[in-house]
Amino acid sequence: MTSGRVLIVCPPVVTGGPELLHQLGRELRDLGHDASMCYYPFSKAHKTPEPYVPYGVPQGTFADEKDATVIVPEVFTSLTQKINRASVTIWWLSVDYYYGRKGESDWMDLYRRYKTLIATRAPLHRLRHYRHFAQSYYAHDFLRGHGIESLMLSDYINPLYTEDEGLSGTKENLIAFNPRKGKSITR
Repeated sequence: MTSGRVLIVCPPVVTGGPELLHQLGRELRDLGHDASMCYYPFSKAHKTPEPYVPYGVPQGTFADEKDATVIVPEVFTSLTQKINRASVTIWWLSVDYYYGRKGESDWMDLYRRYKTLIATRAPLHRLRHYRHFAQSYYAHDFLRGHGIESLMLSDYINPLYTEDEGLSGTKENLIAFNPRKGKSITR
């Protein structure tokens, strides 16, 4: 990573991916980096979504600067075609969303807002020369299968969701999973 600014491109919506992007911003700032969130589309003014305010990552202005690093989630890979001077890192939060998978209501809202950008995602062969992070082994394996090396960069569960004060009712030992991912295994 460069010694300049770190610009994290993020949709201004409340879903799992944007939360991970804010977590990354917080961790980078804690490590002394000048990290900021750049909500897309860049031409509009956005407020930091309320659930992400506690991460304390300031909003930045997108700029294609020589000493900057731009971190782009996989759904916005078409932006890489417009970045010429900054260093680019793509964080693969979901392979399925790269392909424009629709389903959940939050995703449908995101898809409607950004379908043109997502529909024009950069093809994998044009992404090989960038740095890649994979949020899961599934993404890491997918990239490797397409000749792209990646570094594992995982996330964490916000303590808000695990602290006793934030939970209502009796806590049970249950496992939550998304049955749409890994259908062959969950069947």
